[in-house]
Amino acid sequence: MKLTFYPILMFVCLFFCAGCTAYETQYEGPYTDGGNVNTSVNYEILFVENGVLKFATPNLNKVKTLSAGANITKASINYRHDRIAFKTAAGNVIVTDTALSTMLILPNTSGVLWFDWHANNQTLYMLNANSTLSFYGPTITVATTNLRTGLPGYFTNDLGIKTVAITPAGTVVFGVGLDQSIGPESGVWVRNTDGKSTRLRTDYDAPTHLRLNADGSMATAILNRGSTEWAYVNLVPNRELLTRQNPSTFIAPSSSIEDEFVGWDILRQELYLRKNQRRLKLSGFVSDLDW
Repeated sequence: MKLTFYPILMFVCLFFCAGCTAYETQYEGPYTDGGNVNTSVNYEILFVENGVLKFATPNLNKVKTLSAGANITKASINYRHDRIAFKTAAGNVIVTDTALSTMLILPNTSGVLWFDWHANNQTLYMLNANSTLSFYGPTITVATTNLRTGLPGYFTNDLGIKTVAITPAGTVVFGVGLDQSIGPESGVWVRNTDGKSTRLRTDYDAPTHLRLNADGSMATAILNRGSTEWAYVNLVPNRELLTRQNPSTFIAPSSSIEDEFVGWDILRQELYLRKNQRRLKLSGFVSDLDW
């Protein structure tokens, strides 16, 4: 498989408007409109099983393996289901289309903790180990790229920010926890475009897996405190976190089916649809999941 390398841009342009900052990408294109979706079978659910990238249909009745290599740990698919990103534990983030026809390695991204696609279907935002954001793709607007900015300072040095989601309007949702214990800063945080941050819940460790729906009205979160739970994070019209007890390790909302979610039940070793109630038994274990 041929890998194509592109140079990293050496500058970032900053624009200020209405208290927000538009951050340009740190990486050059190409940015495409896709067009590589297999229209004969509607594959939308992306997951990593035993280090291998796989696709499933929305009803979980068909699965195919993507020849993207082994030892993959994280993966994400855009809302239009024509662009994916993935990485191994020690490797750089790779961006490609669903046909794997062209692969773009993003330099200096081996330390990225989390990444996901913006609703424009072309911008990939990434969470770095120092709690800052970086981007590949067209410019999007957020209040700040440093997620620690504006947080209370009790345990700043011990903060663990492991996951993030950015809405179409530029609202940033992220999970804050302590490396060793629950503390005053732990919980799901929401940062507005004016830079003001609010905490939705205080009694949970840092979420490890946030996935946003296409219009940015809600997200799903995996919460870990003793037992694993998952939760709705309502963003519109009222902001609140509603817990749903479930043995899920990962869960993601559908971008094509209203009120549908796909999850990974680690106890039964199954993918499941919450609304449809269909389940798919797997022989291996899932390390990431997106829809």
